[in-house]
This record gives sequence, C-alpha cells and structure tokens, in this order.
Amino acid sequence: MDLRRYLSSRIAREQPAIDLAPDDVYTVLSAERRRYVLLILDENVPGKLPLSDLSRQVATRETGTDRSGASTDSIQSTYVSLYQSHLPVLDRHGAVEWDQEMNLICESNSVSGLATLIREIDDRTRSD
Repeated sequence: MDLRRYLSSRIAREQPAIDLAPDDVYTVLSAERRRYVLLILDENVPGKLPLSDLSRQVATRETGTDRSGASTDSIQSTYVSLYQSHLPVLDRHGAVEWDQEMNLICESNSVSGLATLIREIDDRTRSD
C-alpha cells in the first residue's frame, strides 16, 4: 500500500479532521518551521499565543536546547521568519488564525489533525 492511501485510510478512521484541501495541507507541511508551529499550538493550552512566545518555542525546538538555551539572535531571527513568511502561509491556507495587529496566533480547527499527521509521519519515518 502506498503512503498516500495508508495515511488517507488512517486519517479517515482514527484521526481528527483536517478542514483543508490536500494541496493546502502539502503547502502547510512543506516547511519544518511551520510544522513546529502546528505542533506547539497543538501542545499548548487552547487560546491565543503571542508571537514572541511562539518564536521562543520554535527557536528552542530548532536548536534542541531547553527554554533558556535559545540565543536572543536565534529567537529574533525566528520571529522575523515567522512574521514575514510562515504565519502568512499558515493563515492564508486556514491552518492558523493570526491577528497580525496584536501578534497573536490561535489554532484553527485543523491544527489537531495536522499535528497528528505530523507525528504519525515522524513516527513512521524515523531512522534512529
């Protein structure tokens, strides 16, 4: 069975819904930084997450350090990248809701399904 049919059958039976078109899902998941955003939103208490907090958490994951270990430069670079590139894509495709004026990010109905899909793919493709 090919991966697409396998994932389609698993999602239909067991996984939360993803209210996005397939091409939107592929676009959203194509960048590691966007995948981190979705996982972080799924793991946090529901509500709005400030961009500064999200940037810190993404930078921490990317560097593999604890919360205090990500450098200020790394956090700032992540902030700019999220603001200029990744959040507009996530918002445009309906994966998150981004209040650009307040710099607050809120999960959409699809975050849980997307995060589950990311974890499933990670679990099935790890070569540790």
